[in-house]
Amino acid sequence: MDKTKTCNKCNRELPENKDYFRLRGRWLGNKCRICEREDAKLYYDQNKDYFKEWHEKNKEFRNKKARENREKNKEIYTERALKWQKENKERAYAINKKWRNKEENKEKKRKLNANWMKKNPDKNAQNTRRQEARKAKLPYTFAIEEWNLCKAYFENKCSYCGSYSEKLHQEHFVPVVKGGGYTKQNILPACQWCNTSKGQKKFFEWYYKQAFYSKEREKRVLDYLEMQSDGG
Repeated sequence: MDKTKTCNKCNRELPENKDYFRLRGRWLGNKCRICEREDAKLYYDQNKDYFKEWHEKNKEFRNKKARENREKNKEIYTERALKWQKENKERAYAINKKWRNKEENKEKKRKLNANWMKKNPDKNAQNTRRQEARKAKLPYTFAIEEWNLCKAYFENKCSYCGSYSEKLHQEHFVPVVKGGGYTKQNILPACQWCNTSKGQKKFFEWYYKQAFYSKEREKRVLDYLEMQSDGG
């Protein structure tokens, strides 16, 4: 049977472990965590003016310590934040909206967005293409995992000209204006030149006229799209 410990304030008999009693040095405290929180709240309420004054005087020091602590425990804070946002979606949205609408935060928001887009080019491309498909009332189910598999299939090269590119674009085989959705059955990796050159043209009208046309690459493209359409 597990050991128990009696709280010296509420007299409840609770399991003797750190879930119920806070560790004080080498030993567990004599008050349970609930009673400790109640005492702390009562003490704060009785000395609210003092704490408010101290916080104002030491604002810079507190902010510095808070930043250092967040940086030191970044993974823990990120996990907690994501969990809270998931459990409080409406409140999180309202807080973010209020922050975004403040005039003094607009430049900060622009820099944060630019930094995020630089660090997450694939996710940024995904968001842009999804918005285009949504506006055109077309399917938009293409996921990052499917994009990574797509690039791997074409060996991280342009599916049209075969050239290697560090920044491959998500090219619509059937253009959006002609009803092409943002799905794995319609997205191919393309270099910037091919993506711009093809534009809104149909594949067969455009590809045969290119100096780099390849019957082998054409078959590879069609085989890939057929495989995706069959559920591959």
